[in-house]
Amino acid sequence: VAIMGESRGSISFFGTYRPPVPLGIFSCPVDPPPSSYKDELLLTDDLSYNQNGQPVPAAALKEILAFMGKKNPKVASDCGVTLEDVAKGTVTGLVFVSERDRGLETLHLALRRPATGQVVKVLSLLGDIYGVDGGVRMEDSGCIAGGFTVNGGRRTVGYSLVYVSTKEPARTRRTPWTVVYRTDLADGKTERLTPLGQYDLSPAVSPSGKMVAVANFHGNRWNGEIENLKTQIVIMNVDKRAQGSLDRKVVIKDGGWPTWGSDNIIFFHRGVDSKPPSNTAAWAVYRYDIAAGKEDWVTPAGMDAMTPAAISETRVAVAFIGEKSKQVQMQVEREESQYRHIQIFDTAMPEKPPVKITQMMRKEGDHYNPFVLDGGSRIGYHRCRTDKIIMVVRRRAQASRGSSTRCSRTSRTWGCSG
Repeated sequence: VAIMGESRGSISFFGTYRPPVPLGIFSCPVDPPPSSYKDELLLTDDLSYNQNGQPVPAAALKEILAFMGKKNPKVASDCGVTLEDVAKGTVTGLVFVSERDRGLETLHLALRRPATGQVVKVLSLLGDIYGVDGGVRMEDSGCIAGGFTVNGGRRTVGYSLVYVSTKEPARTRRTPWTVVYRTDLADGKTERLTPLGQYDLSPAVSPSGKMVAVANFHGNRWNGEIENLKTQIVIMNVDKRAQGSLDRKVVIKDGGWPTWGSDNIIFFHRGVDSKPPSNTAAWAVYRYDIAAGKEDWVTPAGMDAMTPAAISETRVAVAFIGEKSKQVQMQVEREESQYRHIQIFDTAMPEKPPVKITQMMRKEGDHYNPFVLDGGSRIGYHRCRTDKIIMVVRRRAQASRGSSTRCSRTSRTWGCSG
């Protein structure tokens, strides 16, 4: 609708596939690896679309609950969770992205009882707890930093939430608007870690809690790439006041999705375009030794591997696709090798086969964005709740035909079977 006197502009956009049922976050054991879907544990309350989970250390969860008790005692009381529960390990925390807040992708906190799998409460992390203004924004990649000492142990740096937000609008055309921030969990104060005029994605915190690695848009421009964003990996200190200058430093010129195996080792993925557009890229996971300046290729050729999650200096979980599919045209069924699964590689024993995490549970299911739980004894990920797709399709078919029907073809064609 045009209104007289208003300036006009244009909007350019593209649409991507959205599954008709929610995404859920799950985890499963590593040793021994899972053998059936019964080994899966649901980590959220199964409401809305939930994705991109990360565990909250117990000490950081205590700071969150303590702040909530002061800032919003009623919400804290309704949760029914105490600091003693966290200290005993009877309650744990998971930060994740959910669309339950007006359809926006924002960070949430799930308080869970690991002994029973019960989700006690899900809260908007920056909204319900820290009172962030509910403006239009998207958030992602929540991870916990801090918990270390400086000045010879004389000062302790508390915990903070490091994340991506789009709360600041893009200033010019063809520029991103994803910026990395740090919110102190003890007092709720927020600072921007990405310098003005620059744009970052995918923050990851080192095991010591002292450093953050981000995927930085090279030249601080966006040229229309969809999948292969051509970012570079930059590292910096977490707390510029306690640690001095941010000391941003480019360590990898072509790479994305950093994850720390130690404070010296970074795993990352890289896409190599054979021809335009960028969604034809071949993907692999690499390991980079910062001190030695040495880069090694981790995943085998012919396998599209991406979104690594480091377990240690040598072990890394990756999502992979064994064979590209033409299913995007919705004209062919997918083969088993064309589904996205999680595997663990150990660079210290390259002759050893990778550990299969999800293939034996749901061969025809896509599993995304692995993350590490319980010191590496469990691997988390999100996937489409395809059991609900099958039930919906079956009910509709029965209602229209008056009989039961198989729906494996439908679920495979939609690309989120599981």
